[in-house]
Amino acid sequence: MQREKRKPHNADKLRKLAEEEAGLPVTRPVDERHGDLEELLYELRIHQAELEIQNEELLRAQAELESARAKYLDLFESAPIGYLVLDSSGMIVDVNLAGRAMLGLDKQAGLGAKFVRLVAGDDRDRFYLHRMKVMTTGTRDTCRLRLVGEDGAEFAARLETVPILDEDGSCTQLRVALLDLSGDRSK
Repeated sequence: MQREKRKPHNADKLRKLAEEEAGLPVTRPVDERHGDLEELLYELRIHQAELEIQNEELLRAQAELESARAKYLDLFESAPIGYLVLDSSGMIVDVNLAGRAMLGLDKQAGLGAKFVRLVAGDDRDRFYLHRMKVMTTGTRDTCRLRLVGEDGAEFAARLETVPILDEDGSCTQLRVALLDLSGDRSK
């Protein structure tokens, strides 16, 4: 039997919905000889129906979450600009396809590496100050740098960085949009 998509808002509504789903009468049967046993059986049936309703809701929510996760993973991976996620020490936590192509990174080899190793020597202080500004102010910032791909070729890039803050307002990670200013690295 396919249940309607109904979302109970509280325990009383859930119980009434469970009674309907279980096909049980709203008033309990009273039999003097087996009253306690029938009462217990009735409550067990209601509880089972409540659990089934809650399980269906959880399965629906899980399916919606999986769908949203797949959508945003595809958006991240197929974006036309490079995206990186750095931890608070500047290690690469994640990088999308465009970012890997721009920097010449293998997905696994790039993860866990310090991003600063891809910054041209003269621009490393600028990157450090940029990272620290975003982390301490908790606000977005833009920075232009020269990056060095794994192939050794330098290219001009713009980083647009936003902090990921925890509930205390501390920066735990950085989201970085990486734009190739030379125009020929991502091809």
